[in-house]
Amino acid sequence: MLFHSKEEIDEKDLSDVSTLSPDNSPPNSTPTVSSWEERWDVKSEDVDFDIDTEVTGKFPLVEDEARYSELLVPSSSPTVSPWEDRGDVKGLYIEYQHFDIDPETMKFPLYWTSLLAFFPSSSSRLLVTVNEPLSTLIDEYQSGSVVFLEKIKIIGENYVSLRRTRRDGNCFFRCFVFSYLEHILETQDKAEVDRIKGHIQESIKTLRNLQYVDHQFSDFYEIFTELLDGVIQGHEKSLSDELLLQRCQDGLYSDSAVMFCRCAASAEIQSRRDFFEPFLAPFIGTSQTLEQFCKTSVEGMKQESDHAHIVALTDALGVPVRVVYLDSSFSGTGPMTANQHDFLPSGASAPGEKPFISLLYRPGHYDILYPK
Repeated sequence: MLFHSKEEIDEKDLSDVSTLSPDNSPPNSTPTVSSWEERWDVKSEDVDFDIDTEVTGKFPLVEDEARYSELLVPSSSPTVSPWEDRGDVKGLYIEYQHFDIDPETMKFPLYWTSLLAFFPSSSSRLLVTVNEPLSTLIDEYQSGSVVFLEKIKIIGENYVSLRRTRRDGNCFFRCFVFSYLEHILETQDKAEVDRIKGHIQESIKTLRNLQYVDHQFSDFYEIFTELLDGVIQGHEKSLSDELLLQRCQDGLYSDSAVMFCRCAASAEIQSRRDFFEPFLAPFIGTSQTLEQFCKTSVEGMKQESDHAHIVALTDALGVPVRVVYLDSSFSGTGPMTANQHDFLPSGASAPGEKPFISLLYRPGHYDILYPK
């Protein structure tokens, strides 16, 4: 692996990244797989990247986003941590053996045709990935916290795999949508679909009572119900496992379903002000109203979800959710445990006491868990 000194990088014009290449490779040249494998695991040597240097002068863009993401598998590289950020440059903490990257300018002091090609913008991430063994988490934290490693083993006693979602602030809602649809696809529980559709209609009625007009949510509602109908088999628009994953990797479908769930959660919070306001007071402060908070932090895409968001959605749609926490909390005495919390809908609207949606929470992010 070839490195430039930080001083050399600072003196160079990053609008022409060919100046970073020791062999004067042209900006659109294809990196060699051998140089990638020094820090990343690659599934295929048949790779064709289009490196566009005109957008930022620093970050490469990938034409075929889905194919690009398929090439990456978790790596235990000690020089890139934490791997759970999986290529999202904005949130990735990177440390190098020779010197630190400038966190303000994100200048990459590297041989650009090798490692630099593996730091795409967040738009190059799949919204929902394929299922993978839970053991891949161990690789991510192998050189990290012992507490995390022990908790992964504890979680592995009850769960066998996970499915990742993009770290874009929508991860909780995206996990909820996919996990719920996948459950219906597997069980073919038509009664449950009828039940949740009733709750959806109640949410729409609440939105209208709150002076929302139909065009603010109707498109999102139609796509969400289209997905609900699609996972029921026996008609020409029925979705297979593969098609469901494709739909939920498609921004139009996935983001629309996420947006409707955000609207349903917002309606629940606003219609039950007395219940939610005490919990939300620290987040709302004195500079905005509850309605303004819902507009920006609940309905707003890419806004992270907190406890109140989960309670609101589970109550609005009557679907229980279990959250398993993978964090560094440990008192230092007694047996170590991985905490979990079941969010059960208020009243008697839940379709059973045990949640069939299980999510893994790591600080700032949710993924989907699959029980043994």
